[in-house]
Amino acid sequence: MENIRQYNEEQFQMLQIAIADMTSGICLFQSYDPVVQKKIAQELENKSGKSCLILDMSQIPTDSLPDDIGKLRRLLQGKEDVTVVILCNLQVCGAELGDVEYAQKLNYMRDQMMSMGKVWVLGMSPYFAVVLSREARDLYSCIMNHFKFQEKEEEQMTGFEETEFYGDLKLDMSHLEELSGRIANRGIEKMSKAELLQAVNAWNHVYEYGNGKLLSQIQEILRYLEEDMDRKRFTAKDCLDYQCVVLAWINLEKYDEALRVMQNIKTRAEQILPEQCKEKAGIYLMLAKVYFCLKDNEKAEKNVDLALQYDSDEKSQRYSPRKILAMDLLAILKMEKGEQEKSLEIYKELIEGVIGQYGENHAMMSALWNNYGCVYMQMRKYPEALHCFQNAAAVNNDCISDQGNHFKNIGQIYGKMGDYTQAVSYLKKAEGIFLQADEPLRDQKRLKVVRELLTEYEKKAN
Repeated sequence: MENIRQYNEEQFQMLQIAIADMTSGICLFQSYDPVVQKKIAQELENKSGKSCLILDMSQIPTDSLPDDIGKLRRLLQGKEDVTVVILCNLQVCGAELGDVEYAQKLNYMRDQMMSMGKVWVLGMSPYFAVVLSREARDLYSCIMNHFKFQEKEEEQMTGFEETEFYGDLKLDMSHLEELSGRIANRGIEKMSKAELLQAVNAWNHVYEYGNGKLLSQIQEILRYLEEDMDRKRFTAKDCLDYQCVVLAWINLEKYDEALRVMQNIKTRAEQILPEQCKEKAGIYLMLAKVYFCLKDNEKAEKNVDLALQYDSDEKSQRYSPRKILAMDLLAILKMEKGEQEKSLEIYKELIEGVIGQYGENHAMMSALWNNYGCVYMQMRKYPEALHCFQNAAAVNNDCISDQGNHFKNIGQIYGKMGDYTQAVSYLKKAEGIFLQADEPLRDQKRLKVVRELLTEYEKKAN
């Protein structure tokens, strides 16, 4: 705790020095806590020795939020002579007006803001700072100093900093942290449905890195959204948006809950969607996924067939992401029925098609190679299975469970081929990867299998 306090004091002192040395320009500071942002602004006002104006976005009506230079000038009315303007809690503007949209509007305002000859201090959450860096590059390039303040709660977070994140996974994690804090402060009932759905979508992308606190909160959000579904009049967009609730229940391994929500969505969709529309392909595919999780393979295959029928008229993409998922699930179902040769045919066609259309490092290639290998493994064709699993491990994949599973499968294949030293080596890698996830969402089933195989193969290796 003392280290965090000392770190924040140092950050504030450097921010204060930066403002003292500037006659015009832009500084940026980050904090997840909106109250902390306001306190930083007040401390700067008290200690900067310059005339300051604090504009706290959380206290400004939505229709007055500065999304153009005219609105910003109106907020400065009567205070035009101040030399330092502190805009804190800018993430609120993103939440109300759209993160990307608001960042782009700030970008358009850059030249007009700079021409006013003031020091601009922008306070925001770390998530919105990332959005700003991506969507407002002209403005971002003008920021002279960056400062980040930590909260005590960050020590108790999910261990996110212990694992390296890349690309959008890191952005999703940051977004989820921000939304989680906002929901905790304001309460679920005061959040917009769009924000709650954003939280569920973000959690679905990174759920393996969550903790017990997030698990409890996400289930509370899911139940609130289910109640909202029953109250509202559905639109075609709702039929798509609320499927993230189904996926979240699947990720939580609560399959009966997932089926109940998905059947509700299907009933609503039948009432409002035209007979032939691409949205129905997604609905049938999600139903198939739920039935597969419930081990009702007959209903799962029936719904996959319907999904492929509704998807067949999409000529713009031979292999749309939804079609790839549907064919993958169909191949797995064929394998479950004992039709391994048919399953291999589907995977051969699918992998060649996806590589031809998207390239070898497409996001879905990792899973396709892995599942292709599982069919060969079931047929006891171990060299072919090893080749597939090695290809799966070579594809960049941020998912901890998938990474661990690939090494587990490679280790298991080496064990079946009698190379116990290699088997132990890969199984230890798999164990280490599975242990990176936070305990509440650690893949305990696969971890148990890995440890049982390790015990077996270590004995044989010795």
